[in-house]
Amino acid sequence: MSQAASLLKREGGAVFSLEKQRIEIETAMQEKKIEINAQKEVLHQQKRAILEEKSDVKHIIDHLTSRLVLLQKR
Repeated sequence: MSQAASLLKREGGAVFSLEKQRIEIETAMQEKKIEINAQKEVLHQQKRAILEEKSDVKHIIDHLTSRLVLLQKR
């Protein structure tokens, strides 16, 4: 009986250890997901700002090009 109890105790400890590892891994994965989502949001905001800047520059170039054409016609 004591061998069976000892075996059961060891296996129970192993199961507990595996369960603890699983919980730690899941927690780490959730933390990484939060970090990734935060970084994605930062990148999304940067992309939006860059696209807005690109649009502004394009308007400036278009305006200057039209002024240049107008001045060349004089």
